[in-house]
Amino acid sequence: MTHANTGITGWNTVKTSLWWWKLKAVQFVFVVVFEHFVFTIVRLIDLLIPDIPEKLEALIHLEDSFAREMMKEVIEIDLEKLEDVRNRVKVKKRQRQKYD
Repeated sequence: MTHANTGITGWNTVKTSLWWWKLKAVQFVFVVVFEHFVFTIVRLIDLLIPDIPEKLEALIHLEDSFAREMMKEVIEIDLEKLEDVRNRVKVKKRQRQKYD
């Protein structure tokens, strides 16, 4: 591959000056600084704008509370039924013991 201006072939024969390396270093630093600037802005936007609107979050919390209350009622009803079944079993055992 021939260089357009000099007629030199290949990358190994191209001589780079100290100025060129300084330019590449400055370009690299600029890219890194700009990248961190963009990441910082994106992170700030992410922190400032909530993922879930406040109204929706309140409704979700209300629904969770309602579900917990319903589960407590179901558990209380089930415990009452369980206690009732245990009492019936005890009564049946006593009745059987009378006939044994």
